[in-house]
Amino acid sequence: VRVSTVGQLTRNPISAFVGGVLSFTVTDLDVDRDAAVAETLSNAFQVSIRGQLTDQALTLVETGLSTGTFTASVTLTSGPNDPANSLLGPVFQGTFLTVRYTDEFPLNFAELRIPVFQKGTIEVNPSPAVDLATQGLTVTVTDNDLNLDTSVAEQMGAGGLVHVTNGLPPNVVDYESLLMMETGADTGVFT
Repeated sequence: VRVSTVGQLTRNPISAFVGGVLSFTVTDLDVDRDAAVAETLSNAFQVSIRGQLTDQALTLVETGLSTGTFTASVTLTSGPNDPANSLLGPVFQGTFLTVRYTDEFPLNFAELRIPVFQKGTIEVNPSPAVDLATQGLTVTVTDNDLNLDTSVAEQMGAGGLVHVTNGLPPNVVDYESLLMMETGADTGVFT
């Protein structure tokens, strides 16, 4: 008698971004066929990038002896696909990845659809410390995901996406939410 389990597919972290590492885990106890060996899982796990004609097969490695949990990690790159170096590409902001695990017993599949984001950056000048009595402060946020309308210079922060505090917790003296304006149409740069 062969007992089957339905394979589960998860990812970490929740958000995928260009340049980031994305890890996948498949938990499927009936795939563990040899309790004395940490096995691999291949040909059942595919990652496809929307708009590309080929899928990338990943080999997942069991996390230990007889665990039934298999993992693999890739770095998302805007450069070419390079499976030998665990690079998955090319991916860009707005790209969707489809990750699919095909479970042979029972015949089933698990699938995730993952949007790819551009990771935002923040720059503060002058840095690291500012004497607000004598100096100004310039905050620049670069985040293409906030560029929602390519035809106009937008504003962000009405709800307070960027906060400046004076003092260190728990002794915060002042707390300000900044209204940030895009430097021009379709730049994704806000000051």
